[in-house]
Amino acid sequence: MCSFLLPATISASAFSSPKHAVVFLIDDLGYGDTGHMGAEFPTKSIDALAMAGIRLNQSYVTMLCSPTRGALLSSRYSFEIGMDGNVLVSGDARCINASATTLGDQMSRNGVKTAFLGKYDVGYSSWHCTPNCRGWDYWLGYYGAAEDYYQHGSGSALDFHENFAQAPQYRGEYSTDLFARKAIEWITNESASSTTSMPSTLLYFASQAVHGPISAPPQIAAYDAACSAITSQTRHTYCKMMQALDAAIGNVTNAYKSLGLFDDTVFLFLADNGGTNQDGGFNVPLRGQKATVWEGGVRSQTFLSWAGFNAARVGTVYSGLAHATDWGVTILAALGHTWAVNAGERAADGLNLWPALTSGGASPRTEMLLQMRDSSECPNHLPSCVYRGQLAYRRGKYKLIYGHPALRGVQGDGCAWTNSSKTGAPELNCWNGWGVPLERGASRPPTPILVRARECCSSLSLSFLLFLSLSLTFIPSILHSSSQPTTPPTWPANASAYSWGVTLLFDIESDPLEEHDLSSSMPKIVLELSTALATYNATMINQGVMPGNPKGDTESCSSGTGKVLACAVPWLPSLPGDRCRVAPTAPPTTAPPTKPTPGTNCCQCLKEEGGTACEAMCSKKGAACTKCIVKGGGANKCRKICGCK
Repeated sequence: MCSFLLPATISASAFSSPKHAVVFLIDDLGYGDTGHMGAEFPTKSIDALAMAGIRLNQSYVTMLCSPTRGALLSSRYSFEIGMDGNVLVSGDARCINASATTLGDQMSRNGVKTAFLGKYDVGYSSWHCTPNCRGWDYWLGYYGAAEDYYQHGSGSALDFHENFAQAPQYRGEYSTDLFARKAIEWITNESASSTTSMPSTLLYFASQAVHGPISAPPQIAAYDAACSAITSQTRHTYCKMMQALDAAIGNVTNAYKSLGLFDDTVFLFLADNGGTNQDGGFNVPLRGQKATVWEGGVRSQTFLSWAGFNAARVGTVYSGLAHATDWGVTILAALGHTWAVNAGERAADGLNLWPALTSGGASPRTEMLLQMRDSSECPNHLPSCVYRGQLAYRRGKYKLIYGHPALRGVQGDGCAWTNSSKTGAPELNCWNGWGVPLERGASRPPTPILVRARECCSSLSLSFLLFLSLSLTFIPSILHSSSQPTTPPTWPANASAYSWGVTLLFDIESDPLEEHDLSSSMPKIVLELSTALATYNATMINQGVMPGNPKGDTESCSSGTGKVLACAVPWLPSLPGDRCRVAPTAPPTTAPPTKPTPGTNCCQCLKEEGGTACEAMCSKKGAACTKCIVKGGGANKCRKICGCK
């Protein structure tokens, strides 16, 4: 398993830049859940890539799916694009603003061929939000946050798309295998279609695995053998899912080798957030899990692999800071291009890490916004909270946590195994402690912190801290004043500060497990980092769900087996200035194809056109015939009603 901090080795790379890039974004991957990071199961393909590259041990994302994905694709803090709140689900109108450039846009405008496969989860309320409209030449996957691995939706619903078309034909194929198969198909076609020099390519592989609802892949003897020692039902399923993912990554990388592209391709591997204990994911040895601002929620298992790295860099661990916003800018730079914003667009938040990574030099990133959630609101279970929101910020070696560290803050100090109410299988509820797989040892609960023990700081709102930053000399006396505010009557005397709100400070370089709070002894650092948070929050960008038309985000489509499904589709009208058409069109070689003229009689029109264009021509066939056409009853049904043979 990689160490936490390893001094960087300075050496200059003598190799040219890669021509191709592959991003493997793994959903809900536990920090310790690959072989090279100490898992109790093998991941040979992932490990081979990792050990042949550069591993990062201070690479950060956000605590949830949509915020991280928005940051990765836009190179902006998710807070800046209104996505640092809930994950995006059906009926949420949020998406990356049409005026903002994305990684797909940046690559496409530089002549790079692009493909996006897997989970999107950054909005689909109108067509301009969807992948083909944001710079991706080929798109296969789902818009939402979670779905069945085989049905790609549910028994009666579908959220699966190939470019602009509904794609029910893939129902029944396990998503991890499917995405790998189609990725190989895409890069093979790109290679074969190049008559002279193949253009640069970017494959963005956003795996559904290992997000819940967890689902085992088709039975394979090698997967069974790799997971045979794990008797915990949930962890056993998770292990098999990781075996399928490892095989998929191995198959994709082998395809690049077979096509002669591997040595000229940089591979980026990272997680969108920490693992979820109740779904079998663990972040050993870090504290916390997904949906928390502890390191286990926001530190991502990350590495880059490229055959062109200087030999002195291969196999090293880079300890410089990195953030999700950096990777778009960095991968673009690796391929020889510079991130360019649109007219009137603010500069990206992401920084180019490529020179530092290839040389082993210092990271250009020295600070980062880790979380800015509900910064002006109390959670539902905290009607009179003082610490509003779930906020975190890192500057240098210090990390500030303000508010409730876990999204499910009501969990408090608990860290115990219980039987799931859904499956009956043992599951761990350990949001603020150090979770460990059931068969690998005991999980460790946090040291209780009572609200009354933290009253020294309960009067410091973010806005007040911003005001106080103008006069640092007043801070020590305020922080340690003997005259403290009265605890609100709704707060129990023994309430856990983890549930009711707290300010915590950690030196992550010397204390990566977040065991020693320094907030009481370092009030000036608390103020400096709190002021930085307040500065970000001054923009007051809405992070809430933007309801569109929840009942209008599906259309009827056929399953291919005679069943009608409710299929996800954008529901809002196109916006002024949209850069995308509702359907893609290939550039014509001569003249654009013309649509055939409807036939000269009702039945011929229904045969050739089948739509409302036949209404007038069929008016003499009777009211039932006309009604079928107007209601969109379908050509075959309407031909029968209209008396056509």
